[in-house]
Amino acid sequence: MNLTRLLVRLILGRRLPAASGSLLVDGLDGEILMRRDRWGIPYIEGSSERDVWTGLGFCHAQDRAFQLETIRRLASGTLAEVVGRRGLPVDRLVRRLGFVRYARMQFDSLDQQERRTLEAYSSGISLGLDIGRGSRAHEFLLTGSGPSSWEAIDVLACAKLLAFAMSANWDAELARFRVLTEDGHEALTAVDPEYAAWHPVTASAVAPAGEQIDRLSTDMAALIDALGISAGSNAWVVGPTRSATGRPILANDPHLPPRLPAAWYLAHLDSGDWRMAGATFVGMPIVAVGHNGSVAWGITLGLADTSDLYIESAREAKGKAHVVGTVREEIKIRGRASISEEIYVTPRGPQICPPIDGSGYALSIRAAWMEPKPIHGLMRVHRARDCEELRQAFAAWPLMSMNVVFADAEGSIGWQLAGDVPVRASGHGILPSAAWTGEGAWEPGTVPFREMPGASNPETGYLVSANHRPLPEGVGPFLGVDWADGLRATRIGERLASSSSWDVADIARLQMDQLSVQWREVREQLLKIRPLTPESGRALSLLAEWDGLVSRDSAPAAVFELLMARIDRLDVEELAPRAGHFMLGADVARLGVPNLLAFRRAGRLTRILRERDGTRAHIRWQTLLSEALAQAASELSEAGGPEPVGWQWGRVRSLVLEHPMGRIRPLDRVFNVGPFDYGGDTNTVSQAAVNPLEPLANPLVIASLRSVVDVGDFGRSRFALAGGQSGNPFSPHYADMVPLWIKGEGVTIAWTRQEIDQAAASILRLRPPSGRSASDGSPARSHTGPNL
Repeated sequence: MNLTRLLVRLILGRRLPAASGSLLVDGLDGEILMRRDRWGIPYIEGSSERDVWTGLGFCHAQDRAFQLETIRRLASGTLAEVVGRRGLPVDRLVRRLGFVRYARMQFDSLDQQERRTLEAYSSGISLGLDIGRGSRAHEFLLTGSGPSSWEAIDVLACAKLLAFAMSANWDAELARFRVLTEDGHEALTAVDPEYAAWHPVTASAVAPAGEQIDRLSTDMAALIDALGISAGSNAWVVGPTRSATGRPILANDPHLPPRLPAAWYLAHLDSGDWRMAGATFVGMPIVAVGHNGSVAWGITLGLADTSDLYIESAREAKGKAHVVGTVREEIKIRGRASISEEIYVTPRGPQICPPIDGSGYALSIRAAWMEPKPIHGLMRVHRARDCEELRQAFAAWPLMSMNVVFADAEGSIGWQLAGDVPVRASGHGILPSAAWTGEGAWEPGTVPFREMPGASNPETGYLVSANHRPLPEGVGPFLGVDWADGLRATRIGERLASSSSWDVADIARLQMDQLSVQWREVREQLLKIRPLTPESGRALSLLAEWDGLVSRDSAPAAVFELLMARIDRLDVEELAPRAGHFMLGADVARLGVPNLLAFRRAGRLTRILRERDGTRAHIRWQTLLSEALAQAASELSEAGGPEPVGWQWGRVRSLVLEHPMGRIRPLDRVFNVGPFDYGGDTNTVSQAAVNPLEPLANPLVIASLRSVVDVGDFGRSRFALAGGQSGNPFSPHYADMVPLWIKGEGVTIAWTRQEIDQAAASILRLRPPSGRSASDGSPARSHTGPNL
């Protein structure tokens, strides 16, 4: 244990929550029994569905109190109240987006069961914060803050925050807009990445995407005319014919930033009427990845275009509706006076920024998650008994766009793209539209669920979802353009097609696959580069012998990653010198995160390497490639020393699991875990995405969760978090799954009664006082008994 960690532990203590004993709680329908196994996974058994969701909220609050507080403050725009002026830009944007406002509008549209679920879960969080913890979490003491009480609206607002962050392409629209206005339409046409015509689609294992219609030019022409300017995640499932056991096997590894604690929390839920086990999402009463004993499911981001930006101008509107209302919000700032923020609401949606650079233009947003509609989907999967019932649950899912991959115990497998997708009267939502022209307006309703892409029991015997394009060009409704490259999907499909005897261990090994399909696509062109220095000559020699594995101990992998990043950057910045960095993923919205385009560079790079970029002289292109190789070799020498033995990919680009408090030194020694030598890149099955602007920086995203479900023998399924169940750095469950996660192994979540009894390491009971239950009208948050 390092000195800083030891001092913090001595001064603040371990501060572990109650895991055993009995607590008296008013407002329960009956007793809630919470067993925990050796990994801290709770097995929550309640006498009603309501009690089970209360128990889940309770466990989330016990183990993830500060994480919950962070999510809630982000969703409500109250970050500055704790962190001061640093949080003001985020609070302003969030208040304009109005997650809480739209949550209030939506709450009454939910059915009674959905409302009761949100209420029970939020009540459980408040109970867990109140009586489930021995004391405040370390982060609260270090920041001089405390936890907030939760209500159902807070949970729904968090769901909308998640929908905004994970399914919209608004950041790509904004990046394109910056290039268009600062570098011109020719530059945007040259640097915008499009889905490669030869990459696969989800709906078919053999059909390529096809050449795209030039929708960008159509949208760009409309915008230029109006303004007068001139200038992911992997999931796949194998059916019985591909399985060694004759049962389906479903794999999922959602990709999120390498943060501690992970967004996921493993749990087993039992209401008496239904059971579920898998990965819950902290802040929401759902099992996002898991099974219910009949059906298993996994998710990836769908990336359908569910939001649009609009350019607003009172001058250009010429009497047409411009602003239909205003909302005034008070933002509290720690250590300073509060400020009042006036938010303008247009017929399309709220304005999300003031006039751009004094031009008189502002941006508004319209998004599917703003609509006050029922939410079924992941809130109903526990009652599905087969693939078709699970699919139909997603007919009402107005939040983020998702691919749902599923299988049932009868042997069926399937995939469905879920989430409301707008139908545009004109335009394609690739760029912001000029609001006063009517361009980009939405038609009433959304793409009918029956027209949304999906598949069942394909002849290939498997289905793959890896954030790639769902349908070939010209097939089905228009769903968007900002899909991830299809390289991961290509590799997974090739491997699945190679065998008819997959088992759980084989599938887990495939999740760790680090072969670069992109290297296969561009090898010939890269090996023709002319070295400018002896150093770059050595780098090219390494590439010539490379097997294409982006492994942690591979020096040629490091050469490849830096070379591709440098080619991309030199090319884009030459074509779009003012704003090209936004097309490489720069933080266009100033939220501290890269934009969507950072994850979809491969298709364009492959295309320009193959075509020799015919818009410029061949000699100039060769010079650019040589310069890129020299820069890559120089950077590797600086990072790993002059000899290639020090250039191993995992050594020069290591992985650190970062906690928000770990950004403050020396607290990084307490809260962060790592560094680890780690392989993979943006396009390998084993995900460790490379930042195109800083290729040796910490990976942008990783497989924050891995799961492999044996559908029919559920107790053999595997789960692993990039971290552990707890957010407490002094808990034994803070990072105890990391060694397993790094090796591609996992833990099981007991399923049968006997397995659960054997797994139990501690038992905590929540009991209503004798003769009192929720039916008496007792408030769920009141409690009696010791404040542990």
